[in-house]
Amino acid sequence: MATAADLAVSAEVTETYRRVELAALALGGTAAQLTCLCLSEAERALGAAIACHARAQPVRRNAALMRAMACIQALQLGVDRTQPLAPALLLVYGDAWRRLAAAAARFDAGAVGALRQELAELHSAFAGA
Repeated sequence: MATAADLAVSAEVTETYRRVELAALALGGTAAQLTCLCLSEAERALGAAIACHARAQPVRRNAALMRAMACIQALQLGVDRTQPLAPALLLVYGDAWRRLAAAAARFDAGAVGALRQELAELHSAFAGA
């Protein structure tokens, strides 16, 4: 059976590999790959926020919400405003950001879970494009 120290080291190693993968993708990825990366990271952060809320860890929950907000902000900044889909994407990302800000003020696991599902569907659409 793994000890707490073993699990901590394993989590650190996993996180390090994930960060290296993210850095490599950010440096050499296409716009579509970077969009999928931001959506995936936002989904992950929202899942962490929900889990931290369930474990009564408000500091970690809020940190996860801030990570999700940063991902959404990156998506907003990355929209090519010359493209026909730009207004719709800006509307979706703006709505997501407002919902996250509301969750930071008053956490609602159901609302955060619904947003996470919507981002997952958007991620699937971008990944399939």
